[in-house]
Amino acid sequence: MLGSGTTPLCGYCGRPVIDFAVWHAGVAYHGECTHGPGGPLRYTPMPAQPGCTPIQQLTEDDVRRIVREEMAKVPNE
Repeated sequence: MLGSGTTPLCGYCGRPVIDFAVWHAGVAYHGECTHGPGGPLRYTPMPAQPGCTPIQQLTEDDVRRIVREEMAKVPNE
């Protein structure tokens, strides 16, 4: 188990696996980390990176800008 305590960390992305887990060789993976939507298994496991922080911390304005950009991509009905 890669995580501390009882919650394992995903062997691919390093996030905690809280719900459904795919186990391989004693390592937990998120279901979405093992395959794409409707596709076969196609991931290459990477070592977990616990404690990683972005090079530059996002500010509230950054988050709002990103959300506005993503919302602009959604077609209006």
